[in-house]
Amino acid sequence: MRYRGPPQAIRNMVPSLVTQMIVLFKTPRSPPSSATWTSAKAAQIVNNREIRPFELYLFIALVYFIFTYSMSRIAGRFERRLA
Repeated sequence: MRYRGPPQAIRNMVPSLVTQMIVLFKTPRSPPSSATWTSAKAAQIVNNREIRPFELYLFIALVYFIFTYSMSRIAGRFERRLA
């Protein structure tokens, strides 16, 4: 039981842990605990000065995509390694 229980439990928990990590990254919270809040707020401040919303929000979307895609790839590798 000691050798078989924890690896199976970890293997079953990996997808939900990755999902929770991505949700926590994307959910705005009060500063300074959230990178999402600061990036969106910074984009809003820069947009008020530069009036270039497309480039700013495209950059934030790319950062979110890179983070979430890399997290899902890392989780997939981890799952394959445990299988």
